[in-house]
Amino acid sequence: MTEKNKKIKILFAINCLNIGGAPSVVLNQMKSINKDEFDPYLMTLYPSKRANFFDKLDFLGESRIINFKLKNRSIFDFKTVCQIYKFIKK
Repeated sequence: MTEKNKKIKILFAINCLNIGGAPSVVLNQMKSINKDEFDPYLMTLYPSKRANFFDKLDFLGESRIINFKLKNRSIFDFKTVCQIYKFIKK
């Protein structure tokens, strides 16, 4: 692929995918994005224990779903924040 035809990587980040308004919006955006132009990824920051939207992400593929677990729901979990930074930089 030439530089001109290269897909743009796009990261959708959300707390979790529990059933609700924001996760529904993210799911709809990911489904409707132009896959010929964009290369979508999904990042969650907290595990979803209740009913969630993960079963509706089959169109995305497991390699494009990144799950992080911020400890104590805090941005002061420096180890995880560093892992997120490394992933985004990559």
